[in-house]
Amino acid sequence: MTTRTNLLSGKKGLVLGVANGNSIGYGAALAFHRAGAEIMLTYGRPTTEQYVRPLLGDLGAPDLLHCDVRDDAQLEALFAHIEAKWGRLDFLLHAIAYAPKKDLHGRVVDCLESRFRTPPKPLNTRPTPPTNGYFGRQCLHLDPYRCEGWRVELIKLGGG
Repeated sequence: MTTRTNLLSGKKGLVLGVANGNSIGYGAALAFHRAGAEIMLTYGRPTTEQYVRPLLGDLGAPDLLHCDVRDDAQLEALFAHIEAKWGRLDFLLHAIAYAPKKDLHGRVVDCLESRFRTPPKPLNTRPTPPTNGYFGRQCLHLDPYRCEGWRVELIKLGGG
């Protein structure tokens, strides 16, 4: 019988964009861990690591990697790490929570990646990590893991 505590038993999952203990990414990672999944986490800005690293004990001490999704080399390194460690990936949660307001009103596939190819603002202003425009590129890295019944879902949690 499947229960909430073993629903994801034996599954391998990646959570992109954990920011801190209050972030959606952390909450989801905790739920995945409690449901039996083995997880791996990423954070986008180097300054974020100090808020995420203390949370790892509650998540079964997963690998924590820096990954700026605007950088193809970092995405390739991340998926190479997954391949070397697990050889497969069962699910991915893209928990990077910023997009320009005009991109929050349409389809994710219509977002212009070029709008996210700008340098982040200085640390003393609101950070602007990318999101929707890079989701498709992340999906390309998932292609080798596809199997029957495999799908990509996007959940929009709100916006301007």
